[in-house]
Amino acid sequence: MGEVEKSGVPTVTFANRNFVKEFAVYSETWGTPGLPHAIVTDYQFSLASENEIHHLMDSLGIEALIDGLTRTPTNGTVYQTDTVSLAHVLLGQDVPELETFEAADRLEAWEKMNATFLERGWGDGFPLVAPTPEKVAQMVAATRRSADDVIGVLQPGFGIATVQKIAINAVMAGCKPDQMPVLIAAVDAMTDPAYKLRQICTSTTAFTPLLWVNGPIRERIGINSGMCCLGPGAPSAVNTAIGRTVRLLLMNIAGSYAGITDPDSLGSPNKYSMCIGENEEASAWAPFHVDRGYRHDQSTVTLVCASSLKEWNDQRPANPLELIRKLAVTVCDPGGTNSWGWLARGHANSNDPIANPNDCLIIMLPNQARYLADAGWTKAGTKEVLHLFARMPGRNRPGSKPAWNAKLNDGRREEWDWLPDNLDVEVPMVRSPDNFQIVVAGGDNYKAMVVPGGNKTVTRLIEE
Repeated sequence: MGEVEKSGVPTVTFANRNFVKEFAVYSETWGTPGLPHAIVTDYQFSLASENEIHHLMDSLGIEALIDGLTRTPTNGTVYQTDTVSLAHVLLGQDVPELETFEAADRLEAWEKMNATFLERGWGDGFPLVAPTPEKVAQMVAATRRSADDVIGVLQPGFGIATVQKIAINAVMAGCKPDQMPVLIAAVDAMTDPAYKLRQICTSTTAFTPLLWVNGPIRERIGINSGMCCLGPGAPSAVNTAIGRTVRLLLMNIAGSYAGITDPDSLGSPNKYSMCIGENEEASAWAPFHVDRGYRHDQSTVTLVCASSLKEWNDQRPANPLELIRKLAVTVCDPGGTNSWGWLARGHANSNDPIANPNDCLIIMLPNQARYLADAGWTKAGTKEVLHLFARMPGRNRPGSKPAWNAKLNDGRREEWDWLPDNLDVEVPMVRSPDNFQIVVAGGDNYKAMVVPGGNKTVTRLIEE
């Protein structure tokens, strides 16, 4: 709407009452503060049926629409075109680039800094390391880039991610200089349009990046790919710091702040930090990055959009087929936020590489992968069988026919118009076998972790 207004075309936005604050913030972020809007519902507008939408419009009245289209935005027609501080736009703060915190001793000064940063909304709730100029310079020096190099622009706030800004947040999260190349590659991955970072950051679901690292850099910087690789504890300290940095980057560069631009209904501890390494040495299959065309001696970082973690186990599998069939049951989640997401409105063109592929990550333990490989199962074949079994009748979707109608009624899903009237048909949870991403990690056991989410899994080469 902001770009339309800038072009000279009047607009009015229909807003959910719960998102009015977010709409106002985004209007200013897009350089068009004060855009007209009309409150039409207390629930998610996109889930309303056609009849409900007609009723909402009737109850709203034409006057509100006319007012929005004829009323000049509160800022007149002066739109922001220069680069501005997100701290000012989102948080109403004007702070210097360098601050000194004074107290009776260094500990008290550090505590004062932490209290101030948390009050400003810059922290995740845990203590932060002081980002002194010396520590930040050390982080920058560990890269091949200069401090002012721009790695990308991060949505939803369109924050400019320079090497220095990444380094500042990395220091605060507890990272060491040798971890900076992973973070730079991760930021680059998040800017990929197919990753849809804005959707991840602004959803009412607890979507969050989950990272995994492949290649020699894992051992060199101490990333845990074995037992407890998702934490907590000393073995996963590097994993935790890298994952925590990503969260701080989403807050302090991307502008994803709780209750302001992040409307997450409940939140999740997963959003604090999720980073692992693939246990390549214990796997019977080729590493993930090799499957994607990289060399064994190269290092990569891969990001997936995660909404939850679901542990599954089968301690005494009868055979490989039975193991995968039972794993598919855990994949099938009729009430999951993004279940059958590849059918959602706006993703009708299956040939569009940016359409929602609904990727689902399977973190498989090493001996489970070896069990399948010893039986002659390849990773690609495993994904094919998993796709065959990971499907459910349409009627399993909560709300059944009305819910499917709401999901498909935008007029661009003609090929699926028949589904609401044929709810006994089993529908795949993801579009194709390639939308299952299998990573081998953790310690030996007959378990796996199913990580549903959505969007496309993105891999980037780590510059060393």
